[in-house]
Amino acid sequence: MNYIVPSLQVSTVPAELLSSANPNPAATTGERANPIPLEKLNPTKSVTSPVREWAERRQPREGIKESWRFGRERAEWIQRRVAIKERWRFGPTFRRLLNPNGEFCQVWSAVLILICGFAVSVDPLFLYIPIVNIDIKCTRLDRKLKVTALYLRFLTDIFYAYDIIWNVLEDRFNRWRIIKQWLPIVVLAVAPVPQVVILSFTKIIRLPGSYRMMVNSLLVLQYVVRVGRIYQLREHITQDTPIKWFKGVGKFWIRGVFIIFEFILASHVFGALWYFLSFQRLMDCWKYACRNENGCELGGFYCEDKDTFMRNVTLLNNLCHANPPTATSFDFGIFLDAIQSGILSSTDFPQKFLHCFWWGLRNLSSFGQNLQTSSYAWEDLFAILINVIGMLFVLIYLNAIVQMHAQSTAELSKENRKLREMRNKRNPQIASWLDENGLPLDLKERIMTCALNELKADKDINIITINDILPWKDRVNIKRRLCLDTLKRATELHNMKEKEFEAFCDYLKPVILEANTYIDPKGEQFEEILLITQGTVMTCTPTSNRLFHKGDFYREELVRARAFYEGTTSRSTKSVMCCTKVEGFTLTIKDMKRGIEIIREQKLHR
Repeated sequence: MNYIVPSLQVSTVPAELLSSANPNPAATTGERANPIPLEKLNPTKSVTSPVREWAERRQPREGIKESWRFGRERAEWIQRRVAIKERWRFGPTFRRLLNPNGEFCQVWSAVLILICGFAVSVDPLFLYIPIVNIDIKCTRLDRKLKVTALYLRFLTDIFYAYDIIWNVLEDRFNRWRIIKQWLPIVVLAVAPVPQVVILSFTKIIRLPGSYRMMVNSLLVLQYVVRVGRIYQLREHITQDTPIKWFKGVGKFWIRGVFIIFEFILASHVFGALWYFLSFQRLMDCWKYACRNENGCELGGFYCEDKDTFMRNVTLLNNLCHANPPTATSFDFGIFLDAIQSGILSSTDFPQKFLHCFWWGLRNLSSFGQNLQTSSYAWEDLFAILINVIGMLFVLIYLNAIVQMHAQSTAELSKENRKLREMRNKRNPQIASWLDENGLPLDLKERIMTCALNELKADKDINIITINDILPWKDRVNIKRRLCLDTLKRATELHNMKEKEFEAFCDYLKPVILEANTYIDPKGEQFEEILLITQGTVMTCTPTSNRLFHKGDFYREELVRARAFYEGTTSRSTKSVMCCTKVEGFTLTIKDMKRGIEIIREQKLHR
């Protein structure tokens, strides 16, 4: 007898629950299933209860966590696939260039920071372009300076755009995140704000004062964004610069140079702003005079306008008179010096630039204490900004000095500690080497000084390293003490004096031979003698063996009369092996002949 089980309408059910609800899988395949006994059916519990229990046990938060985990794993898998594609797409050279920790990227950052420094130095030049014609009371543009500033700004914007493209290529996987995050800042940094202001100058000068201040604020905001890129690159250079570029406190000296550059740049910027605001303040005076006396049109004061020669110049001279100012004249405040000096009408750019730069440097250094402001709000804000920036520079400079002093002290203490450790390590090595070679201890301090300054920490003290680091006089002294008596055993050199020994010093080459190594296999040719200063050498023949110790020289057959005068090489008739580690000097027969000739020439000239 078969029982009818109601069907379940569930979208997703785990396999283990389906197996518990339908213990006979054959029923789902169309085959005849075995009947379920009545005693195994629970009339009080429906078949859907395992599904409900599973749904009740499963919390929504766990589902969210699993979704996040799946998404993270999927993102990691995609990132690995992208990395593999990039590895095949770009060659090893291009991948090496894109390495953010590679030397090329760091060199590019150093070059880019110089370009950015030049760019932020060029931007204030736009503020010097407007000039004033005092005679007819109108304004115009300095065409030469305008063309120069536009051309330089175009060149610097190319490097800014190239830097953006480089950053996107450097991190291809996160390029859209970089674009979304930095796009507004990048657009503001590269936007041609000063170019538009200069090209639309005739319309901007007709705007009310509040709108012109909005334009000024936009210029300052873009400039701050462009300067911010320098700070970002500065941190990258001072933190990630390779040690082979700058050692010790070099990175702090970089910061010191940046502080000086920032102070000079701030003086340049404040001087340019002072000039530009003085220009606008003079225009405000002209508009004020026209508004009160109705002596001219308020449309604009551009020299190419039609109403330029129709305005009352006498009225403007009386109200905007600044040399000297009267009680009824317009209060120019801190901009009075710019009007009195005549720089607003000057086309001599070096003169105008130096005067404005000196004004900015002087007031920034004195925190603007000598500035006599008027009741104009923007003028007061400009003076406050000078005071705050000046104090910030002092605090930054003091902080840099303190950090530089602390860093230099730490570096010096670290170097001193390394020197003490190295001295403690080298001291017994040098003393042992001097004792083994029978040299006086007065050479110890000179060897120690040279070893600490020129010898690497992983190098041992031996005859080769000492010969490399010591000056020529000390090398001659050591070679004379170690080799003079040995060389006198040669037939041609038995009458050699100490002063004549210097002729052989440059020809004596230090050598180290390891223990249990064969020097001259039997039958091979050799052309140099060996002066042993440490160790033991053994010669083996079928009949006898012979040992050479410290103070001996080996290969005496080379200095025999026949070999010495007829040739420069000889053939080994025995096997020679180093019983221990051997130190010594080698001297070829050719070099010995040269030394003897030098000695003979010296005797002839006496």
